[in-house]
Amino acid sequence: MQGKNKLDQVVIHVGALSLKESLGLAQHAAQIGADGIAVIAPFFFKPWNKDILIDFLKEVAAAVHELPFYYYHIPSLTGVKSKY
Repeated sequence: MQGKNKLDQVVIHVGALSLKESLGLAQHAAQIGADGIAVIAPFFFKPWNKDILIDFLKEVAAAVHELPFYYYHIPSLTGVKSKY
């Protein structure tokens, strides 16, 4: 990983168009030594409601539970405007 030894921490973005892609990217990030992962929800196949969004996020975070997980909530992309 090119950022190692140059940055204090490397957080890799694993947002993708599907859960399968995000899971694969998250696992790859863990394998190469990332310090954390960041994700946005799928924005093409949008979650129908906040519960589906939360389930998606839980699954991605659980895939690499040892890493810090950051979520960027962008309601205009997801269509989910509920407060959490």
